[in-house]
Amino acid sequence: MRKFLSICLLVLIAALPAAAQDKKESAYERVMRTGTIKAGYSVWPPYQIKDPNTGEISGVAADHMKIFANLLGLKVEWVELPGVGTEVEELKSGRCDVAVNDGPYVFSMIKFIDFADPLFYVPVHAYVRQDNKRFHKLEELNSPDVTFVGLDGDLSVSLVGLFYPKAKLRTLPATSDPSMMMTDINTGKADVAIIDPGTVHNFNKNNKPGLSAFAPDAPVAVYPIGYGAMKDDGKLLAMINSATAMMHNTNAVNPVLEKWIPEKDSYYFVAKPYEVPQ
Repeated sequence: MRKFLSICLLVLIAALPAAAQDKKESAYERVMRTGTIKAGYSVWPPYQIKDPNTGEISGVAADHMKIFANLLGLKVEWVELPGVGTEVEELKSGRCDVAVNDGPYVFSMIKFIDFADPLFYVPVHAYVRQDNKRFHKLEELNSPDVTFVGLDGDLSVSLVGLFYPKAKLRTLPATSDPSMMMTDINTGKADVAIIDPGTVHNFNKNNKPGLSAFAPDAPVAVYPIGYGAMKDDGKLLAMINSATAMMHNTNAVNPVLEKWIPEKDSYYFVAKPYEVPQ
């Protein structure tokens, strides 16, 4: 009996190093070991802009990420996501550690991703061509005679099904540039798209007649915007939240928004805790 127990103990001891090796390194551990945080992004001006010649990333998310990384003493490695709404698989695989400018754009993401405290909030509206006089009430958009356009894996699709289920929906691949939605409205291929104001303002600068918000005082939804991380990476999320709080408390967030998106209807600032009435 004693010999049998000794053999079992030896087997267990031999298995311990292998079990330790099999333990998957968390994103937090990887960031701490390498001193680099891999930031997943999709090209979406003016939030994430990629220079086609140099590959340089600029825009709201890039400036925020630079401040974030400097606070933590980290380097940033930019990782382009294969399409909108692919954050879950990319974070799960470890190809990126965080998703920037992220939010619950598709509600099913909430099961897999935790979203850090917001850097800011963004309203989204139903946009039509500026010379479109066809509609008078938001309720009129929920009709088989109306065609929405949206990107797979984006709120421009999910919110149509939620609020306008009777309308037709023209979907574009998740790899499409967001300007394609607005081009479809401009050229009459679709009637409506649910988008954020900053993206539309950026598009309207070079595309006529351009889009305008239908019922601008009644956003379809408001989204918190920040960083996304996998649910099982609580240490990373805690670090992100602490850095986000310091970005707010040093007034680093709002000037970036004002720099890249001068139109004040495009975002809502986060109220600081001491500014909120008790």
